[in-house]
Amino acid sequence: MNLNTFARPYSSVFFFYLNKNSMKFLSILLCATSATAFAQQQNNNPLYTKMTGHMKPQVKEILAKQLAAQHGLNKTTVNKQRLVGFSAQNLMTGDVDSTYLGYSGLRGSSFANCLDNMNGYDGSYSKADTVWRFTSGALHSDMRYTYDSHDSVLTIYDAMAPFSMVYTLDNADNAIVTDIYDTSGGQPTHMVTYSQYDNQKRKTYDSTDGLTKTMYGYAPGVDSALSYYWDGTQSVWIPTSKIVHTYNSANLMTGEYSYQAGANSWDPAYRTTYTYNNSGFLATTLSETFDANIGWANDYKEAFGYTGSNALYNTYEAYYTDQNGSWIGDTKFDCTINSAGNWGAFHSFEWGNANSFDSSARIDFTYNNFNYITEMDFYYYDYTTGAYDPTVLERDNYYYQTYNVPDAVTTVHTAVADITTYPNPVSGKLHIGGNIGSKNVSMQIISITGARLFNTSGNWQSMNKDIDMSSFANGVYYLVIADENGNKIAAKQIVKN
Repeated sequence: MNLNTFARPYSSVFFFYLNKNSMKFLSILLCATSATAFAQQQNNNPLYTKMTGHMKPQVKEILAKQLAAQHGLNKTTVNKQRLVGFSAQNLMTGDVDSTYLGYSGLRGSSFANCLDNMNGYDGSYSKADTVWRFTSGALHSDMRYTYDSHDSVLTIYDAMAPFSMVYTLDNADNAIVTDIYDTSGGQPTHMVTYSQYDNQKRKTYDSTDGLTKTMYGYAPGVDSALSYYWDGTQSVWIPTSKIVHTYNSANLMTGEYSYQAGANSWDPAYRTTYTYNNSGFLATTLSETFDANIGWANDYKEAFGYTGSNALYNTYEAYYTDQNGSWIGDTKFDCTINSAGNWGAFHSFEWGNANSFDSSARIDFTYNNFNYITEMDFYYYDYTTGAYDPTVLERDNYYYQTYNVPDAVTTVHTAVADITTYPNPVSGKLHIGGNIGSKNVSMQIISITGARLFNTSGNWQSMNKDIDMSSFANGVYYLVIADENGNKIAAKQIVKN
């Protein structure tokens, strides 16, 4: 277990004694690093949200570890695919939200399983250089990332918001300094977090602006994190919260316990118990809150089901308690499993008036020959007919680039060194520059599906290097420049909007 991802349980409260600027930065930091260092795109589809959005980070981490041992969409062959586009379309209204991803180097082929693939529409797992997000055709997010030679993220920059993060890494690629900059309100502010790690790359210490600190401890079968704030009037660190994780002999998490600092002791606040089936897969979670008057009380529970030895769960139920302590259904789904061990069809249920789950919606998954998701079709249950409406109401599409590792090295590095394109994104004419020399070349614009939409050739120094893209549909395209023998000289990803 990596304590970098200590989670805030559903009902527990952690107390932070920070000034106004620090609270703003804390909010930014949590948004930037909660599930991933990458931009998180909101999807307003309630079914999609229920599928993935409500699980605690600790539960997600347990499932990720569980799936990593068996599944693996990340190909080790020379030919790879990486996500370059995503669209979510409401087929009733015509509204479309889209995401486009740009890369350098060989990053991108990083989905560990179909669950990560589904959730990775926003670039969460792909380590893209750029992630553009559009809502109904309007660009509303432009995230930029840089990496070191080990593909560890160095900087995160939001080109449409006054926010950036810069990481300083040690030789083991641990982020030992995190700088956060914010220029909103015309008052530039800067927050720094210093971190320390042990020789197993586990975080041992965090301190932010000398105002808060967290100390992490590790022992056989147990981890802990103790948080403090700085009381300037007394010049002393004041404890605020503690989290403890316990593990069984198989190193599977069995308990998570959170405490608040009392007058003279740690007061229990929240706990979660985890159980596993005979295959070592997560079976149940039970979360409870603590009340000094009544003791421990149920708060939330989950149950996971599996098919045979497949580590990807195919049934899930979750319940919460009402004010009387009775269990109320939160969400339920079951899935078919295809021959590759991925979800085939997903059935969702809602809590009904009869205090039971009723059919609600269905998602059908389509995969390509890399076992990556290419399409998700959403259907809703018609209670008047007692069946799913055959009309697809919503559709999500995933688009990939197939690339060859040796070719990708030559193409990308040449493109970065020699070719310039502007503006990018482009709405009209695309201007191309760079010093290739006096060579006969061809220039092509290729769609993400591989269709050649523009082709011209001539001597690089004298040929017209402007391409009118005003008639092109909005989306991601590739500019490919090759010599007269067909050898690629350079390539650039182009976004049309």
